[in-house]
Amino acid sequence: MNWIEIVSLLASFASIAAFLLFIYFSLTLWLKKRELSKRIVSLEGGKAGLSERPVAMVIGAGKDIIATVDIFLKEHGWEDVPVIAWKSGGKWLEPKDYREAMININELKDQAMKAGATEVLLFYAGPLDLAIYVGARLQNWVAVKVFQLQGKDGEDLYRCTITLEKDAAGMERLAEQLVKKL
Repeated sequence: MNWIEIVSLLASFASIAAFLLFIYFSLTLWLKKRELSKRIVSLEGGKAGLSERPVAMVIGAGKDIIATVDIFLKEHGWEDVPVIAWKSGGKWLEPKDYREAMININELKDQAMKAGATEVLLFYAGPLDLAIYVGARLQNWVAVKVFQLQGKDGEDLYRCTITLEKDAAGMERLAEQLVKKL
């Protein structure tokens, strides 16, 4: 066997190894994509079915949205869904007021846990940095359906924009990839 045949044989093995690595990484990527799609149910919105014991959590920091949420729930036949709510009064929250708001948000979660909630329908109006705290507080507990105010009369007031499954918490690497694609 001369050196040309040896190099040719090594090149064949290298091609086979590269192909096997391609198959392995493609399969791994496909499985991760399936895992992400199972954990983050809906980025499109669409119809939101309810679980066994849903709880509507309404947080209004500087804005009272309880009345519009009640209308929305009645329009969808969800008037039996218990509503737990907190509003900051008539003023927009300043960062110095966040401590009190966080205590109230903790109490909302405690109420939902005592009610045996299987999912949370989250309606939020307030500052973004406080919303991050709400997300951290609800992390990895039950599925959370986030509803966004549409603000047009004669149409649905709210739309379910994303549903985070219980296992979605702690998926930093997959979430970073998702954010990059958005």
